[in-house]
Amino acid sequence: TVAKAQTNPAMLARISGLFGAFLIFILPCLPAQTGQAQGSSERKNKTATQQASRASSASSKAAVERAYQQGIAAIQSGDLGSAREQFENVVKLSPQNPEGHNLLGWVLYSQGQVDPAISHFRTALQLKPKFPQALDNLANALAQKGDLDEAERLAEEGDLGNTAKR
Repeated sequence: TVAKAQTNPAMLARISGLFGAFLIFILPCLPAQTGQAQGSSERKNKTATQQASRASSASSKAAVERAYQQGIAAIQSGDLGSAREQFENVVKLSPQNPEGHNLLGWVLYSQGQVDPAISHFRTALQLKPKFPQALDNLANALAQKGDLDEAERLAEEGDLGNTAKR
């Protein structure tokens, strides 16, 4: 048919007309279909990204939990160096984790590093106000530094929190 159209101008006009009509009819639909295909592709990409994010989040939570448990085990075995590494990892992976900051502070305090310990106790209390263990730990660290007024205030606040839970 194409060979005949090339030699027959009437046939060429007819094919061109049909092609033109095809383009006029189909082209307006193409952007919508392309948009739908892109939307579908974008939805698939978004879903895949969300699934990857959830998997990463679950993996990250598992890593935090593993480091936390290893830190506790290290404290129980008296290995403060290992406990410090594990709680530093907890805080790095989960900076909004008040328990991680409190326990890292406790390890640092136990190692004689009072100022960094105070910083972690304060961070724990910013993340979880009225956190009894962090209040007690901060009070002890401040008392060691000689800030007895704030230490006493915090100790009373911690005792009130512990009494309220009983």
